[in-house]
Amino acid sequence: MAMDGVTHVSTVKIKSPTVTDSEAVVPKGTRNVRNFTSTDKYVGETANAIEARYPGKVVDVNKKVYRPDGTPLTDYDIELDNAIIQVKQGGGKGATRQAINTATSTSKEVVVYLPDQSPNSAIVKGLQKEGFRVYTNQEELINYVGR
Repeated sequence: MAMDGVTHVSTVKIKSPTVTDSEAVVPKGTRNVRNFTSTDKYVGETANAIEARYPGKVVDVNKKVYRPDGTPLTDYDIELDNAIIQVKQGGGKGATRQAINTATSTSKEVVVYLPDQSPNSAIVKGLQKEGFRVYTNQEELINYVGR
């Protein structure tokens, strides 16, 4: 029962400091930020960088995708709300086949991230020729997917 002129303040323990509920503030942009991990190089860190900038944009990482007969087709390295990012390390071996398989399995845009390649490498040019948007720089990738 509330009494006139009396304000009830509850105390909430957040990690180690104790603050009142009127003082507990969640910094803008940190709500609902999830942490993703992956055994594939660059996948976890890239998903986390996207999630940090655009909370909730990352849907899943390392999602297995199957054909109608149940056999494996591909995996989505990073699934976003509006795109699939395929990440390839090193020389990018298999990147074109993986991008094509991914494109056949989704209506979302397929973007390829090749952090170990130069923008003028043959694999980048080949993927672009196939119609895929390709990034070799994480910041440019993050800016693009946030559109």
